[in-house]
Amino acid sequence: MTARYPDRAKLVFSDGVRSSVVPLLSSRPQTVGSDPENAIPLSAPGVADHHCVLIPCAQGHRLVALESFDALCVNGRVTREVLLRPFDRLRIGSAEAIYLPPHADPQELTGVFSRPCGRTQSSPDPDTSRLRQRLLWLLLMIQEVPPGANVSPVLELVFDELLHWTDCDGLFLFVRSGSAEQRELELRRAHRAAPTLDRSRVHAELAPAVARAIERGTPEVGLCPLDEYDAALYLPLTRGGGWLERRLRPRVDVEGALVLTQAQGAPSVGDEELELLEALARQVGVLLGNARLYRLATRDPLTGLACRRSGYAALRAELQHALDQDQPLTCLFVDLDDFKRINDTLGHPTGDRVLQAVARALESALRAEDMVCRWGGEEFLVLLPGTPAESARIVAEKLRAAGRGVYPAQGQPPVTFSIGLAACPDESLRTPDDLVQRADLAMYHAKRAGKDCVVAFSPALADLGQAYLGCAPPADGAEGPAWVLECAWFPPLRLGQGSWRLGRSPENDVVLNHASVSRRHGQLVVDRAGKLFYLDASTNGSTLNGEPLRDAVRVRSGDTLRIGPFEIRVRYDDGKGDDEANSTWIQRADEQERERLARKTTTNRERPPSGAIPAPVF
Repeated sequence: MTARYPDRAKLVFSDGVRSSVVPLLSSRPQTVGSDPENAIPLSAPGVADHHCVLIPCAQGHRLVALESFDALCVNGRVTREVLLRPFDRLRIGSAEAIYLPPHADPQELTGVFSRPCGRTQSSPDPDTSRLRQRLLWLLLMIQEVPPGANVSPVLELVFDELLHWTDCDGLFLFVRSGSAEQRELELRRAHRAAPTLDRSRVHAELAPAVARAIERGTPEVGLCPLDEYDAALYLPLTRGGGWLERRLRPRVDVEGALVLTQAQGAPSVGDEELELLEALARQVGVLLGNARLYRLATRDPLTGLACRRSGYAALRAELQHALDQDQPLTCLFVDLDDFKRINDTLGHPTGDRVLQAVARALESALRAEDMVCRWGGEEFLVLLPGTPAESARIVAEKLRAAGRGVYPAQGQPPVTFSIGLAACPDESLRTPDDLVQRADLAMYHAKRAGKDCVVAFSPALADLGQAYLGCAPPADGAEGPAWVLECAWFPPLRLGQGSWRLGRSPENDVVLNHASVSRRHGQLVVDRAGKLFYLDASTNGSTLNGEPLRDAVRVRSGDTLRIGPFEIRVRYDDGKGDDEANSTWIQRADEQERERLARKTTTNRERPPSGAIPAPVF
């Protein structure tokens, strides 16, 4: 098989049982798809008629998607265009293939797709290189690591195998970290390093040589700056190249290098083994890049906690498990009290540091199996699997105590939490949104109860709903005569001349958060004469003194306006606290209203009937 195509790159397809070799042309592009007219016909589920095309270039082949949409992956990443490197793993629809360089032997890959990679594997065939066979197993094993998996055990196994099969004494992993403008080399791992070495000396002496190796972009055996070793093999995690390769390189690739050190002599590897080592180092870079990309997609960049998407996915899985197994699950909704004041008085950088400190405090107060995520802004969601409501309240109090250990600045009071608690199993609770809404509702009642407390959800809370002021009232009603709205769910609100919107939407001046309240339920208006009117704009309607009303109505002192479950008592205050004067003003306003209506009625009676109006003359 090797003798037939000694000077061509190849694609080795495998279905786990059989492998087939497809030689690639270096003179013209070759299309891949399910249509038999393609240069490489491929009949497999998920393969489009004209799926992709392989375009030869000086560096090898470029893979360009045609009709593949998201069914074209290289090394586990969906791609539209990429420059293939030796031993890259392709997924075309449901078919898998390995891209081989021209001199590689496809027989070495036969059966490796389905062969385990443990060290207890039987010895390779005597006519093939043991090092080359082992490197192929490691290469394919790295490519099979799923996204989100813990890469530390995989790297430990790979590094053990590399040292075992190359007879090297130590291995160091360097990775560039930091911003794009100032990226510094960081020593991530020192595997089986000499006991006399410390990380600071390794970084100081090896970093310049590693930086030069990364710039070259090719593996190289050279002297080792460390006194404990004679030579080192530098393996960059990304290969250098021209402008085309740099443009096609995924931006999430990790820059760095593997350094294999040997105490006596230099590592002895052939050209083919060196190419495999280069491909293996590149796959380590892909693995680290995938892990970093997964972390960026699932973690909050400021606090390092799980983001809302990850938290919701965990909540959905934990809730399903709790319902299936009839196990308790408690959700805590944690909100920082007066966080806006911290941002306004101390600045947003201080607010960011407070959020980071709060995240560390919450994590330190929870078990390993618990989960905390940043839900949004200064709100955090905590999941307590296997914890009933009684025990969860103890955990919530522990979180409150942890928060009191965070101080925004010297001389400032500590951070406090308002925590809402909701637990299952519950017959009426079936979706993650139900559990979050209950915990959120309990948290709002904790705010109303004076903040810095824990409130557990109960059906009575759902009946009462929530209300709060969305906007501060204007200064017109701060002093002097004003109408006063009194309700059990928000502080007394003084209304001077102007208008105020009421409803469930947060944009309203008075937010009445209940399902029976419309988003823009109605509007209170105080005219220039000091009279109060209510304009109803809801679908469910409102009542005034128990009578249903629609459209606009005059509201008088002592009336009771009911919107959904909220009962709002209205009274007039002249600003002097004189109830007799208030009643006198009300009587005078009523007399003026009656006189106006009487004048209007008299005027209507004096008008001639419509039939007496002369017809217009044209």
